[in-house]
Amino acid sequence: MYTMDPYCASRKDRFRLEPAAAQWGDPDRYVRSVLAPLSEVPGLALYTFNFPCSFAMEEIDDTCRVMLYGHGKRGTDSPIWVFQSGSAQHEYFVSQIRWLEALCKSPDDYWSAKGVVVRRWRQPG
Repeated sequence: MYTMDPYCASRKDRFRLEPAAAQWGDPDRYVRSVLAPLSEVPGLALYTFNFPCSFAMEEIDDTCRVMLYGHGKRGTDSPIWVFQSGSAQHEYFVSQIRWLEALCKSPDDYWSAKGVVVRRWRQPG
């Protein structure tokens, strides 16, 4: 699972655009309420990234679900688009997930120079 690093600068900007109902408050609360419990799920690996995103993606089997983030809107306010394997849309969104996976395994000099970081999340302490 990939999620925005709760302590990165992009998170602050995203939360500035979202309505108060969508904000998790301080990063420590997000870690306590979301990341820490998820880190205890057997077989689930958590990774964080530090750049802004305009959509949320979920890949389940051969299907991608996509939700948009808009000004003053939560991702859950968005229509949910569902794309099946074999469509150009599915291939696009899957390629974004594979890009994140590749950066976890082997950071790319081009993206590293731009400050992009994708890494396995470890619970503090």
